Amino acid sequence: MKWMLTPFFFLSALSVLGNPVQVQDEASAFFDDSFVHEIRITFDNPDWYQVLYASHANDPEDPYFPARLSCDGVTLDPVGVRFKGNSSFGIPGVKKSIKIDFDEYDEDNDELAFFGLKKLNLNNGFKDPTLLREKLFLDFTSSFMPAIRAVHVRVYINDIYWGLYTAVEQVDKTFAQSRFGESEDGNLFKAAASDDLDAPQSDFGSDLTWEGWDPDPYHDHYQLKTNEEADDYSGLIEFIDVLNHADPGDLPFRLDPIFNTRMALISLALNNLFVNLDAYNGSAHNYFLYDRDDTGRFVHLHWDTNEAFGRFLMSVTPGEDPLEMDPFWLPSPIGPPGQTVAQERPLMENLWANPGLQNQYLCDLQSFLNQGFSADLFEVRIHELADLIRPDVYADGNKMYSNAAFEQNLAQDVVDGRDTIYGLLHFVQARASFLSSYLTSTSPACGGNLPTISHTAHTPDPPQPGQAVTITTQVTASSTLAGPCLLYRTLTGDFVCLTMFSSGGNQFQTAIPGQPEGTTIEYYILVIDENGNQSRDPEEAPESVYSYTVGTYSAIVFINEVMADNDSTITDPDGNGGYPDWFEIYNPGVLDIDLGGMYLTDDPTDPTAWQVPTGVVVEAGGFILFWADNDEEQGPTHTSFKLSADGESVGLFDTDGTTLIDLITFGPQSSDISYGRSVDGGPNWVFFDHPTPGTSNGAGRSHNRPFEGP
Repeated sequence: MKWMLTPFFFLSALSVLGNPVQVQDEASAFFDDSFVHEIRITFDNPDWYQVLYASHANDPEDPYFPARLSCDGVTLDPVGVRFKGNSSFGIPGVKKSIKIDFDEYDEDNDELAFFGLKKLNLNNGFKDPTLLREKLFLDFTSSFMPAIRAVHVRVYINDIYWGLYTAVEQVDKTFAQSRFGESEDGNLFKAAASDDLDAPQSDFGSDLTWEGWDPDPYHDHYQLKTNEEADDYSGLIEFIDVLNHADPGDLPFRLDPIFNTRMALISLALNNLFVNLDAYNGSAHNYFLYDRDDTGRFVHLHWDTNEAFGRFLMSVTPGEDPLEMDPFWLPSPIGPPGQTVAQERPLMENLWANPGLQNQYLCDLQSFLNQGFSADLFEVRIHELADLIRPDVYADGNKMYSNAAFEQNLAQDVVDGRDTIYGLLHFVQARASFLSSYLTSTSPACGGNLPTISHTAHTPDPPQPGQAVTITTQVTASSTLAGPCLLYRTLTGDFVCLTMFSSGGNQFQTAIPGQPEGTTIEYYILVIDENGNQSRDPEEAPESVYSYTVGTYSAIVFINEVMADNDSTITDPDGNGGYPDWFEIYNPGVLDIDLGGMYLTDDPTDPTAWQVPTGVVVEAGGFILFWADNDEEQGPTHTSFKLSADGESVGLFDTDGTTLIDLITFGPQSSDISYGRSVDGGPNWVFFDHPTPGTSNGAGRSHNRPFEGP
């Protein structure tokens, strides 16, 4: 099942991501937020609280403990239960956050799942009087990108009402298969400190800065949560290398084969919109990177978003107003006075350094304002959810805030000691107002049509071993193009960007170098206009590439360039310095080809007009000139016919005199202007103001003008 979007109460998702629809999987029934669910947990040990508390506080292994769980007609016995969290665990009171592992005691049993889920988090809302922040953030996010789901639950432990919790989906293999496909088994990295690191600040180091090719430093800040035995960090290191070292102008093309830059911009913009700073934007943790099996590209995913709406301000400079946070905000420098150093955030800084990506990021913020982030729409949803959970909030004797604080903070700020907890409606109204003014003043170039790519094709198909393959596509864009770029997978498994050149109008071409026999080459086209709008062909999907397979060797050559009016371009090396007509034959293969015994003609109805003498060889990957001067006595490359500047044909036939190898028909020609393939061996012909006799046509590419017909 591919990831899908869910509308909730918001309008629609970004046009580049399609129309939002609800994730359809077995867990959808549990995440139905039209009612408050009820979870009952039963421990046999009456001292369960002391056991779980001591374990989470003191045991580095932080084990699960057996319990029975019942919810929505499902009973599982046993499941693993433990406390979770850092800051949320340290608050006074007994209402701790809880993690449940449904197959902890039999991981090989696929039947041990809760509505298809392997794990579930019960978050206590420790800094949120409304208990709505995480739910609202995730609902809004899911309209624009894959996001975990949340729903409110009444939790009973040993038949005692323990409080109202937010049940939050786990980012794990089950999540990846739900959003990206049932066969997904890619590497999932959690941005969190290694369990072996005890220093509190060590958990704030998943900043995606470059730490060299040795994987050991990356183990300290990125936990591999799938395929742990393989322990393969090479893909993550490759991504971090490109992110940190690619030139800003090339960054989108360098990243695209290995990282979903488009989704990352949306993730970062959402964090800024909601001042969700206990995330990559601020604390440099609380996110996941998943390397998708189907596309081979990492995606950025949110995690632990309970401190959205400005509830985590550790990286904010004192006196700075979070409600007026600049879209390009970076965390404040750290260190002792006079020795502070900037906190690096290459995923933000390096993407923003590209003008097109920077513009797209601002347009994402504009889209959020246009598509749901407004006080009017939030007010409806906030009151709807508040009315739903109010009885359970009031009945929650273990909650951290009063009923009055719950009611007040739905709209207005609550002061908790020296801490201001922004009212939900106040936050949305103030944030939307500030960003609207900011975007009006900066005027990002938003809207317009996405670039369109069509008629992508490759020739020849199949190619011979060592034969270059010409890729042709048509691109239409509303603004200046950065590219297009053809990305093809090399024999080492890496994608390489080849810039495509205009061959006239909206048609672009380039050539993939020749490959060994039997090699399958995958490629796709990426277009980015000057405003950062991106299009790919084919669109991202499990089958998101075009491909061809190199065939077996056979003697194929091409008539590559023709000049029927040679006035001063090149002299005849075998004659007396004259300027006869000429044409060029190109061998794209990896072996030399003896043309002896084949036939050349200027009249397709007379295929055997002139036979090439024995021993005339065109080298592998090379070119040979024939002089159309009707003077065979001058040498083996002088034909028995001339060419007409008024237009005619040149044909090459095999030794049987009937099998056509190649034929070109041309119209009226101009003096010293040649007519040749835009790419050696390619299908499209253009005029060359700077002819290239005996060499690659690519040398004259910048001087090409399209053929306009005879």
